[in-house]
Amino acid sequence: MASAARDQRLERFRELNEDAPLLVLPGAWDFVSARMFASEGFPALGTTSSGISWTIGRSSGWDSFLAASARIVGAVDVPVSLDIEEGFSGTPEGVARHVRQAIEIGACGVNLEDGLADGRLGDASLLVDKLQAAREVCVATSHPLFINARTDVFLGGFDDLSEAIRRGRLYAEAGADMFFAPGIAAKDDIATLVREVPIAVNVYALPGVPSVDELDEMGVGRLSVGCGVLQSALADARRVARGLAASGSYGFADDWISFDEAESLCID
Repeated sequence: MASAARDQRLERFRELNEDAPLLVLPGAWDFVSARMFASEGFPALGTTSSGISWTIGRSSGWDSFLAASARIVGAVDVPVSLDIEEGFSGTPEGVARHVRQAIEIGACGVNLEDGLADGRLGDASLLVDKLQAAREVCVATSHPLFINARTDVFLGGFDDLSEAIRRGRLYAEAGADMFFAPGIAAKDDIATLVREVPIAVNVYALPGVPSVDELDEMGVGRLSVGCGVLQSALADARRVARGLAASGSYGFADDWISFDEAESLCID
């Protein structure tokens, strides 16, 4: 990607995250989903690491994840942020290496999380070190990557607002641009997080989360959809399969994408 186009995407992605209205960020799992989201007018995309793993058919290691992400970034003309989980590494040095590679394929942002691969909540100090290492790479490469620090405090049964606030403040000090707290849903809790954390807050689209307009009014910076669209698509596929198996019905043709439109999305 030419440096002028790269810089333009980086600047645009930062503006979308920092300025009103709230950014709704769908999660692409392959180049076709990325193209579809972009064609529907979304000004930026994220990747869903779980969706990438699911479509690969196994838990993705860094190399396969990076290759899939490069395909997504190259498929669209809008900024793309990569969900790189815990950095695919247990060390700041490994995270720095992977962030540099994310920059090389044209990513405009990354998510880095404090959840560990085994489902445990990691120590906040480890993510602080990883965030600092990632920011050092950005400085060294003159690439102002938008870094979204994710806490898993509200996942896995932890559910501790005060701990989320503590971590949000630590991650802001370590150089994060945004604080992501998937699993938080109550309006009062979200409002408290927005008030108490000194950087923009990102929430995840789940049942019970306030509407986009409400979140925008509350000052939330981003709503991430993650793998939600893929989950919905899988539910539709299962519904069709069950109809075919049970009665031979194929009413799916009533609302499918035409062959020509599908081909235009899927073929380079």
